[in-house]
Amino acid sequence: MKHSSTFFCKCITVIILLVGLIFTAGCDSNDSIWGTQTCSPSPRITSTPPQYATVGYWYTYPIQAKYVCSSTILYGYCNDVYGVLMPAGTEIDTYKNYLTWTPSASHANKNILFTIATEPDICGNQVSQSWTVHVYEPPFIENFTAEKTFISPGESTLLTAIFEGSGIIEGLGSITSGVPLETQALSTTTDFKLIVTNSVGAEVTQSLTIVVLAPPVIQSLKALPSIDANGTTTAEREALIAIYHSTDGPNWIDNSGWLGEEGTECSWGGVSCDENSHITHLSLSYNGLTGNIPPQIRDLVHLMWLSLMGNQLTGSIPPEIGDLAYLEWLLLEENQLTGSIPPEIGNLINLFTLSLNNNQLTGSIPPEIGNLINLHNSLMLSNNQLSGSIPPEIGNLINTMGLYLDNNQLTGDIPSEIGNITSISFVNLKNNKLTGSIPSTFTGLTNLHWVDVTGNCLTNFDSLINVMSKWGPPVLYGADAQRCSSGLPWLMLLLD
Repeated sequence: MKHSSTFFCKCITVIILLVGLIFTAGCDSNDSIWGTQTCSPSPRITSTPPQYATVGYWYTYPIQAKYVCSSTILYGYCNDVYGVLMPAGTEIDTYKNYLTWTPSASHANKNILFTIATEPDICGNQVSQSWTVHVYEPPFIENFTAEKTFISPGESTLLTAIFEGSGIIEGLGSITSGVPLETQALSTTTDFKLIVTNSVGAEVTQSLTIVVLAPPVIQSLKALPSIDANGTTTAEREALIAIYHSTDGPNWIDNSGWLGEEGTECSWGGVSCDENSHITHLSLSYNGLTGNIPPQIRDLVHLMWLSLMGNQLTGSIPPEIGDLAYLEWLLLEENQLTGSIPPEIGNLINLFTLSLNNNQLTGSIPPEIGNLINLHNSLMLSNNQLSGSIPPEIGNLINTMGLYLDNNQLTGDIPSEIGNITSISFVNLKNNKLTGSIPSTFTGLTNLHWVDVTGNCLTNFDSLINVMSKWGPPVLYGADAQRCSSGLPWLMLLLD
């Protein structure tokens, strides 16, 4: 028994020696930290902290520290640090030794002091590190707009942005805040992405879509070198003359042929007819029209295309426009029209595109808008002063591709009935006063590629994120806590 006990003690001694060798293998040549207490090497922090941060962005510092510590009878190295002086909200991950902090608006343009220290080594020594972090203002985009958001093929437009920081537009180059930048001539609908950075590289982005409109193919329309004088009705002629006088025709950019003899109406500038000489197409876009749209427009009963966009028309949209039963395209954007959207527009059941954006329209969106079941292109009501809630009847537009209600004063919840529009690809509701949750019905919108609900006070984005993830990783932008009292106010989801 005595020999067995001696052998056991020798084995234990050998094991302790081996463990000690393992611990000392990683030390400096003059370190000896096993068996006897030693304070060499001295505690040290060898990493260099970042010297700048941006309000609202995550600041991280991976800390590299080293000091001699003990565990029962053995001595080794530890790397634990703790905060001596740190701003509120700072956290130190003691496992990975990462310091993290998100500066608030109160820290902007200030130098913030940090001090950290190692835990005491076996001799009670410790080392500290102090540094200051300068906090920069975040980049900010106030707005990003186009002179014309709907253009014809081959046209260009001017893009203007108001922002703080340095800005570039992908595909165009640098842009100065408040200074317009012209696009190239566009042949297809194009997304432009504005990227604004501050002096230390923090960035925000915003996208803007320029829609290139292709006119509808009207099968019955053909060139008529000679016009049957008996085709165009007196009422149609008088309607054209009323439009001319009501919108200052003598000062139009192009008024060629207007007020000519009876039977010449189909050759007037911007007028096209069918084989029976009935007026089917009236295009006076960007032609210097001023004044009001007259109620006599109701007498153009064969009209299929009406484009008066890009003028200085004032007054309200006449309710008589709802009598144009064959109308397929109604383009009144980029004028100065006021008043409410007439509910009679809901009578235009053959309408393919409705564009009233960039006016000064007020009041609510009429529920009769839901009657436009053949609206295949888009409903465009952006950049007005529309108020009230989005009518649930909008969910009846089951064939539409796009819904643009951005930059208005709409309130209340997003109606769940939008989930019925399974054909929809683009939804823009940004910069309104919408509240509540994103409807769960959005999960059924399998064709949805682009959504912008920034500048509202919305919550519960799971339904959007789930449906967008089918197309690839969605991009999430936010947030601006000063714009609403709760929830995430800014969200954009898109497929890059």
